[in-house]
Amino acid sequence: MSVTLNRTQAIQMLTKIGAKMEEGGRHTKVSFEVNGKKVLQTVFSRGSKDIPTGTAKSIFRELGLGKSTEKCLALRNCPLKREEYIAYLQSEGVL
Repeated sequence: MSVTLNRTQAIQMLTKIGAKMEEGGRHTKVSFEVNGKKVLQTVFSRGSKDIPTGTAKSIFRELGLGKSTEKCLALRNCPLKREEYIAYLQSEGVL
């Protein structure tokens, strides 16, 4: 899987699915909650450069999308909505 990601795309996709973001010193901490329970979390750099491929892969894996390039692209390009994302996580046994 080779899905590139920049900081703007990361923020857009995480906002689209309703993830909570907390800006730290050097990193942005992200958590995804369903029914008030934190189910997934990840972190990425606050820098202005593109997110390195390895880090992008880690973000997608930590968000439960590591096995599906199609779902990674759908989330990155923003057609995947929160409800669809939750349904996908349930179908994969993550939730």
